[in-house]
Amino acid sequence: MNYLFFAKRFLQRIWSNNEILFLKRVANQPLQGDSNNNKVVIKLVDNNVMDCATICNPKILVPIFKQMINTGDLVYFGYLDGECVFYYCVKTSGSIFFDGCKVHDLDDDEYYSHYIFCAESARGYSFQFQANYKIINENIDKIFYIQIKPNNFPSLHNSLKSGYEIHSLLRVRNRLFFRKLNKRVLSKQEAKKYYV
Repeated sequence: MNYLFFAKRFLQRIWSNNEILFLKRVANQPLQGDSNNNKVVIKLVDNNVMDCATICNPKILVPIFKQMINTGDLVYFGYLDGECVFYYCVKTSGSIFFDGCKVHDLDDDEYYSHYIFCAESARGYSFQFQANYKIINENIDKIFYIQIKPNNFPSLHNSLKSGYEIHSLLRVRNRLFFRKLNKRVLSKQEAKKYYV
């Protein structure tokens, strides 16, 4: 951790407002759309996580991926022309947090999608939709949650296309090292303003 990173985190803890949308996908809901994209390959990863070295710092993420796999979480890599350009992680137990505040405890039939990244060179190939399609098909009996920033239109679009619905708006206020989470369930009318 360098000085600049520490300074930004310190200032954020003193005084900031953060918000994110909390989306939910109901179990046993048929998937809409088509996932036929012959260039995109999504694979569930076992302990061989070194493929991610092409898109991230392996010293940081390889231990995290290994720990996630060892605790029962799911890690998927996406490939374009044989090169790893995407990763997608699914938490299968524990709690969901936003900005250090607990949002939800996962039940046995609930999964949480997080740590999703696509290399810039591979954007526009619908990796997130392809991964959603595969992961949801393989776990159709599970309820899925995901958190997306309101201005992240590509992720929001792909999640809505995959059957997620906007459930609530989460806001965290940081004031002099104290945090407060405000979780507001949105009506269908309120949620419509975020649909893209």
